[in-house]
Amino acid sequence: MKKCAIAVFSGKIFNKNKIQEEISQIKKRIIEELRQRETCILTFTVVVSGDSFELSPCFLREGFEVIPAENEDLEIAFECIRQIEQHKPDELILGHPLNSLNRIIPFLSQKVILTALTKSTPEYLTPCLDHTITLNEEETQQETSEQNSISSVIPATRLETDENWHRELERIVLNNGKKMPVLQALYQLDAEYSWVQNLYLKNPRKFTECLPDTLIFADEDPPMLYHKTHPDYQPISASQGIQMLNIGGESIRETSVIEYPREIYRYDPEKTLIQLSIMRETCRWVVQRDKLLMNPQTDFNTDIKPQYDELVHLGKENSIYLWQLDTPLDENQFNTLEKIYACLEIAVQVFEIADSDSIKKELVIEAVTECADAICMLKTTLMTYGIDFNKDEIQKNFYGRLKQYAKEKEIFFRQLRRDYQIDSSRCEELTAQLENIFTQLNSEKNNIKKAEQELKKIEYHLKQIDRRHSVDDWQKVMESVDRMVNGYNEPISSLRLRNVLMNYLDRVPQDMDISDSFAQVIQSIELYLDQCEEKNAASEEILLAVPEIIQKVRHILNGKKVVFIGGTPQEHLKNRLEAAFNIELIWDESNHGDSLDRYRSYINDDNVVLFLIYIPWASHKHSEELAQLVQEAGKNFIRLPKGTNPAQIANAINQQMNYN
Repeated sequence: MKKCAIAVFSGKIFNKNKIQEEISQIKKRIIEELRQRETCILTFTVVVSGDSFELSPCFLREGFEVIPAENEDLEIAFECIRQIEQHKPDELILGHPLNSLNRIIPFLSQKVILTALTKSTPEYLTPCLDHTITLNEEETQQETSEQNSISSVIPATRLETDENWHRELERIVLNNGKKMPVLQALYQLDAEYSWVQNLYLKNPRKFTECLPDTLIFADEDPPMLYHKTHPDYQPISASQGIQMLNIGGESIRETSVIEYPREIYRYDPEKTLIQLSIMRETCRWVVQRDKLLMNPQTDFNTDIKPQYDELVHLGKENSIYLWQLDTPLDENQFNTLEKIYACLEIAVQVFEIADSDSIKKELVIEAVTECADAICMLKTTLMTYGIDFNKDEIQKNFYGRLKQYAKEKEIFFRQLRRDYQIDSSRCEELTAQLENIFTQLNSEKNNIKKAEQELKKIEYHLKQIDRRHSVDDWQKVMESVDRMVNGYNEPISSLRLRNVLMNYLDRVPQDMDISDSFAQVIQSIELYLDQCEEKNAASEEILLAVPEIIQKVRHILNGKKVVFIGGTPQEHLKNRLEAAFNIELIWDESNHGDSLDRYRSYINDDNVVLFLIYIPWASHKHSEELAQLVQEAGKNFIRLPKGTNPAQIANAINQQMNYN
């Protein structure tokens, strides 16, 4: 049986200057090496972070699975363990600084051949490896080249003598809420300080050393600048931390303060919609600009610069980094991004309506899921195009808000996982789905608003009933309930309808011809009250003995059939009455417009001895016509004015039944 292998790489081991060529050569080298050992390769996976993230398109073109990570060492160890558990390979090829082996080996649940793809192998790790594939190390001295490049960027003395850029950079960070990405801050510096951005790109460590004391560099993803007065930049000493953990002793000396920033996001829906509009317009304009640049008759100062300056101004004014202005993508890619930003505009509006307790939960989950799809699609597209998606503030902030929402509501959205991807080909489909949900949510929102207006009408007429008990007011109450249920999708078991009507059920006129919807609402409220009564009675041990009246009626009806008319059949109530009276209860769904002919088979059935009609759940006219037919057939017709408790029904039967 042929053996199989998996390969997991770090993006750090590849040479950026010859990335495509190097990926192809390494892939070919591994396949040839494995062929000699009669082993096939199952998967190529690369874990990328920081600068290596920009190489993602190169890996994707070669068929690699790309995993973005914040902590690359941990993610590679985790990915190796996960793939070994999933594929059960015979061999693992690890292209990474080999200290990851220390994390992986203890978790291996099977014997796996370990092969290292490396430039050099430490002696202490050699016993752990079965094979080694050695790369040709290029003779470059990175530190020397960095220092040489710095001297070409800026004279050595200028870093110490020119303090104007300190003040300007501090002002930019302060105006942005005392925190912002480094590249975005440097992008907003005046043109005369362009060398500062070059310094950061060439040698981040030297840039950090040259920062003013008021600014703090945080190595996050993306790297951030904090002002020292930022409220979320809270200091805590080591001894304080130990005391909070309740370990150690009082003799612990105070150590230096360890400062760290909290990872936060800023999501303002109105501002986000403005930013999305700017991003969409920028994508459109960059395509137009590139076409103008190809035209020899184009005048840069009149045809391009004014619009460019306006976009830059809008970006600064709305705290957004317009990375499109200096990113080399083709027309199709910018057009795709323009459509995705338009899709996200709808997603933001959908989320704002969905983030409400009054909207139905199933519609909310569907809406937020589509929003998560949209933000995941933007992340995937940026990654495919080789753009660090953390540089996109909209992606970061909206993602953060959705993640917080998922945590608050305890809902899992797989789209919020960092390794989950949604292709841009779904953009049109997703946009249509979001537009449809937006329409549904708006309709739901309008229904809620209109239902609230009807509820106020109900409360008004109930107050009038307290004063004069008018049938006209009850008619108005019923009409408002009908509109809420039939027109505005209010549930039959609505809590707010229950709260306003539950104390008025005894006062509904018995001779009023009620609608199906109103009857169903009354039924729902009465069933709720009966269940509460049962629970209270059970807790107080009132039902230890069967009341005498139930025993009497049970003796009369024992083994017979009884027809129950009114409302919607309720299984638990049907079972309860059958058990109490030892009867077969026939309870069919009935509406006010039904023909009385449907009951003739029960009237002619000799085993049917009794008809029960629950007045609050049935039409008055309907019930009186049926009563005449039943009594003409010589059978009992019992009117139940209120209550579904067996004792209440037994009392009504005992009082109205003709025992002859």
